[in-house]
Amino acid sequence: MAQHAKTEDLEMFLTVVDSGSFSAAANLLNQQVAKVSRAVSRLENTLQCTLLTRTTRRLELTEEGHTCLLYTSDAADDMQCV
Repeated sequence: MAQHAKTEDLEMFLTVVDSGSFSAAANLLNQQVAKVSRAVSRLENTLQCTLLTRTTRRLELTEEGHTCLLYTSDAADDMQCV
């Protein structure tokens, strides 16, 4: 059975990428950092790939992360037009 990503997880992924960090995304979303981190991890598990390379100082999109960002951003834009 195919699993589908939750809209909330996708939204949190987009916010992390846009803001550049889990902490900044958590502040923007008024959520705890752990919740945002779990959402991105859950999305990665659902998609069975790593979207972000995390270090203590940097956050970088992987190749798969760039692809996910492209499709997720397009879908988010389409949803706002409705």
